[in-house]
Amino acid sequence: SEAVLLPRIVDLMAAAPVDATAAAALLAAKGLSVTLGPNPGDVSVDADAVVVGSGAGGGVAAGVLAAAGLRVIVLEKGQYWKAADLPLTEAHAFPNMYERGGVFSTRDLSVNVLAGAGVGGGTRINWCASFPTPDHVRAEWAAEHGLPDIVGPRFDRALAAVCGRVGVSTGLAAHSNHNACLGAGLEALGDHRGEIPRNCDNAGDCGACCLGCPSGERGDMTHTFLADAAGAGAVIIAGAHAERVLTSKAAAADGRKAGATGVLASPMATPLIPEVSPAKRGVAWRLVINAPRVLVAGGTMHTPALLKRSGITCGGWVGRNLRIHPATIVYGRFPSGFTAQGAPPSAAVPGGAGRPPAAGSTVRMWEGAIMSTFSNQHADWGGTGYGPMLMTPSMHVAGFAGLVPWQGGAAFKSFMAHYPDWSSVLVITRDRDSGRLFTDRFGHPRYKYWGSKFDRASMVTGIKQAVRALVAAGAVEIGSFQSLPHCRLERDPATAKLTPAGDAALEAYLAAIQAEGVRKNRTAVMSAHQMGTARLGGDPKTSACDPDGQTWQTAGVYVCDGAAFPTSSGLNPMMTIEAIAYMVAEGVA
Repeated sequence: SEAVLLPRIVDLMAAAPVDATAAAALLAAKGLSVTLGPNPGDVSVDADAVVVGSGAGGGVAAGVLAAAGLRVIVLEKGQYWKAADLPLTEAHAFPNMYERGGVFSTRDLSVNVLAGAGVGGGTRINWCASFPTPDHVRAEWAAEHGLPDIVGPRFDRALAAVCGRVGVSTGLAAHSNHNACLGAGLEALGDHRGEIPRNCDNAGDCGACCLGCPSGERGDMTHTFLADAAGAGAVIIAGAHAERVLTSKAAAADGRKAGATGVLASPMATPLIPEVSPAKRGVAWRLVINAPRVLVAGGTMHTPALLKRSGITCGGWVGRNLRIHPATIVYGRFPSGFTAQGAPPSAAVPGGAGRPPAAGSTVRMWEGAIMSTFSNQHADWGGTGYGPMLMTPSMHVAGFAGLVPWQGGAAFKSFMAHYPDWSSVLVITRDRDSGRLFTDRFGHPRYKYWGSKFDRASMVTGIKQAVRALVAAGAVEIGSFQSLPHCRLERDPATAKLTPAGDAALEAYLAAIQAEGVRKNRTAVMSAHQMGTARLGGDPKTSACDPDGQTWQTAGVYVCDGAAFPTSSGLNPMMTIEAIAYMVAEGVA
């Protein structure tokens, strides 16, 4: 895939062309039709379609359009990293492969968002979880949001196509100790547990997915649809920030207020967007992509920001309806030398679970598959469909150290000295209620979000289930991101079961969790899934885009990423994003 991609990538950040003439030469060398003008400093390129963003949505859209014979240009504000150039450290990954260096928070710092950046977007640093869109979510979108194709053969075909291309499968050879701790606890409780479908080789996993894939065994966009697009002639312009969608002044033939004519972009000097306007950051030239079809896939945060900068607000629906799957973490310390080595799925227990704990190792939660075990015990899939789910998070040392609640210097040093013995559980909540995306004075995305009373109660339910699961698996100490003091659990040395004092301590801790709840700036809340800020729907009075993904306001402008979701999906949204992008691009083609 690298051999196919590299000849079709123009990296403006690395090449750093100083003026329009140098930029035009770079683009012309890729076979593009390039002209200078019409304004001083403009470099104009012609295409049939321009795709903004190269992640799960943009990558699929580019692959589908290029395969159909369209001249496709992909704009990506970040860079492309070859596998051999990835040091696989948090110090490199966060500033280079994550949006805003991994620190994209609300103004009051109560919620932090993790999102991918660079060629391949979030698919290059996500944790491989590749769930198909749940039936209850599809039914909700069809019945309540006017999207009948979501429950029909068109979406079935799209979902099958993307899952097949990126290699989604189950049957992991062995769960990591981290996942096996959760699996063993769920099995002991009698709670639901299942194996997470993944777009990665099931024979093994190095645990570095969140830092970039070193082997190419993960089916991210750079190894699949982007490589397909490049092989079909598409050009990927990296280090180019889309400033606004260009539109005609005349009304479009279908009655929309205007039609797309292309995208105006500016070169980036750094992966992190400077908090100033293009003029103030000294941009010497601009890139104009002339194309009648603009597919916006900049991610749930950047897609509405681009539309807003372009005057495309769709009756105020652009930026509304932000869902983020608010998440928090529970962690448990296991005895030194502990192991809960996982096993293939059990025939007796559909979905599988980890084997019971046995002595001889330790948790080492940075090793092996990041996510392979989940529970939807309290997700209410058979009812409202809104509630918490349990999985395991990526917990490399810097991320773990930076997230755990501060309880003093000595306590922190003791805590981190046991880093190999901790296991953690991610509580992900399908949020029923929403926040809002807005832009600052420079047009950059900002957001407001705090979970509703209903959604915070769901999180508490998940926190308590996670605590019980870790204790059932054998944890001797429990903590949560609620900033409560840790709970130490006394166990019988002979049986490893909780003593009466241990049982009492656990029940007291669960009561404290309930009483504490999820409080702003006392409970660490984060998100790796953002959705809904330019949603699809059957009615322009309640949505930003029509069922084909085209904005109600402007013809030729389509949304094909997580922003298109009518509501939150409840599960890792990657495959749903890819299926929607496939459907939208197929319709455009």
